[in-house]
Amino acid sequence: MSNFLVTNKNAETMLKNEYEVHQSINIESELHEGNQGLPFPTSMGLEIKSQAQFNPSKFMVGVIQVADRLGVKFYEHQAIESISNHTTLVNNYKITFDKLIIATQYPLPVEGDNPYRLQPERTYYCYN
Repeated sequence: MSNFLVTNKNAETMLKNEYEVHQSINIESELHEGNQGLPFPTSMGLEIKSQAQFNPSKFMVGVIQVADRLGVKFYEHQAIESISNHTTLVNNYKITFDKLIIATQYPLPVEGDNPYRLQPERTYYCYN
């Protein structure tokens, strides 16, 4: 199955550069100039051939099972009260960690941020 990147003239140089990189490292791809026949204007497309297709939900179930066997702890739907010195406080419980990954739809608040102006987006943080 192929994957396509398209542009409407704004990123033609980027697509050409990407195609050149693909050629230099033997990634099977093809550059298509002109309209790509989509329901919006396009001027160029980069077809990346022989791409894998997988179900991300099934994939994550496997990742979580492996992580669980390795002793990784998951805490979902929890509000972090503080983080410092490899310790976090969650619902008045102290959790110590070597590494902490926070995955959230909203950016973590920074001093001076207006929480009413937040918009959903994916944000990932990793603390070592």
